Amino acid sequence: MKTYYTGGTIGDAYVTLCKLYPIAKKEEILCKHHTIHKEVEQIVREIYLLLPNIYVEFPKDELPEVQVHGVFGQPGAEQDKYNFKPE
Repeated sequence: MKTYYTGGTIGDAYVTLCKLYPIAKKEEILCKHHTIHKEVEQIVREIYLLLPNIYVEFPKDELPEVQVHGVFGQPGAEQDKYNFKPE
């Protein structure tokens, strides 16, 4: 199972889900989603669960070795950590 470190709130989770769609069609994915807004965790979980093969965990603290800055593709995001490759 591949693990992806993601972050943000509801909109970020939806954009991430769209980007993970082609991968989730082929294999299981674990998203470790960090958000400082604990009140949106249940909605974020529901967004990820719209696709089969995606599981989500909410780490208590942000991992210092993983830098997630908003949605994928934004300037400053370390995209190579997510192993996204075009189909």
